[in-house]
Amino acid sequence: SDYVDKYRDTQKELEECWERKEYKGFEIRIHALKSASGTIGAKELSKKALELEKAAEQQEENLIQEAMPQFMIRYVELCQAIKAALGTGRGEK
Repeated sequence: SDYVDKYRDTQKELEECWERKEYKGFEIRIHALKSASGTIGAKELSKKALELEKAAEQQEENLIQEAMPQFMIRYVELCQAIKAALGTGRGEK
């Protein structure tokens, strides 16, 4: 699945945008992840991505800083669960 195959790149891009305070780039990437998460049925992750997208649009640094770590953990866990269910990525962390 593209969602899983691209998760490391997506994770890296989000983190790089956030570190550089590139709010527009962050907003674009989190919007794409929000949509993709909704498409695969990951509604809770999609909802959290929407919150981050709105925070980026408003440049609410504190909100993003608080929400990003937990969001990224959930995103990585979801991708790992999908990989396990599909039987791919054995032994990968």
